[in-house]
Amino acid sequence: MTGIEELIEYEGRRLLEVIQEVIRDIVTSSEDYTTFLTYYQKLETPFTKDQINKYKDELTFLRQYLSYLVSLQDDLETAEGSIESSYMKYTKEIEELKNLLGKNFY
Repeated sequence: MTGIEELIEYEGRRLLEVIQEVIRDIVTSSEDYTTFLTYYQKLETPFTKDQINKYKDELTFLRQYLSYLVSLQDDLETAEGSIESSYMKYTKEIEELKNLLGKNFY
């Protein structure tokens, strides 16, 4: 395996999948918080102002975290695309060199 192939197969490239899973979880949690904050007054259990403010702060944090992860996801997708494109160009160049120099040279 060449150095570039090691980069292509690097285990860290699974990071994009992990981030997508975390994003799905945060979206679900954010929806739960939003639903709660929308309808908590209709529940029989009384909540203090401090509890509600805490839940609002947690929702704000989740939204900020989600924003960060989506930005990171975009950056990773761009990097993945660049890696794939570079690898395809590299492979094409190697094949052209082999054809020019002869298959036994490389």
